[in-house]
Amino acid sequence: MKKVVCTLLPILVIALAFGTVSAMAQNAPDDFYALGYYSGANTTGNPDTTLRVINDGSAGEANLCAAFYVFDNSQEMQSCCSCPVTADGIISESVNRNLLGNVLTAAVNKAGVIKVLSVSEPPTGCDARASGIGTLTAGIRGWITHIQAGKTAATPQITEAELKDSNNTATENSDLELECQFLVRLGSGHGVCSCQGEDTAW
Repeated sequence: MKKVVCTLLPILVIALAFGTVSAMAQNAPDDFYALGYYSGANTTGNPDTTLRVINDGSAGEANLCAAFYVFDNSQEMQSCCSCPVTADGIISESVNRNLLGNVLTAAVNKAGVIKVLSVSEPPTGCDARASGIGTLTAGIRGWITHIQAGKTAATPQITEAELKDSNNTATENSDLELECQFLVRLGSGHGVCSCQGEDTAW
């Protein structure tokens, strides 16, 4: 009996170790899904903020698409779009003009969440909707500026933070794609954000 226990114990330890590693892998942040937030947008006296993304070149010379999904602080998607980024290229998206300039509703969006997917560019071009989003491909990295309270109300301070890598799921992808598709159809031209050209400084 002791011999059986001694034989089984290492097997159980190995199985437990593999299970732990597997669980960690499933919950680990990936390289193609990132999150950020915006606040103080479309507010008199506040400067515009900027979301910058680059194609880090890990996909070789291929273009990648940065698919943007913009939510308000009521968890409602307000706009979506997908923008091409060449290898080692950079685009700078104005939060007020590009990401919030053509939202679905007439409400003024001041705060919310921005989700970014890094995908390969399909033959039909970048498209955030389910019909042509492409294959998830690591390589898009991003940073966003934020407005902080200054010493006086008239002097807000601007800081910059890297987008937060997060764990991606098939359910989340499906929700984003289908919600974007519905948004574009419902909006009849509204709900589509715009892509700023590369190498443009704000």
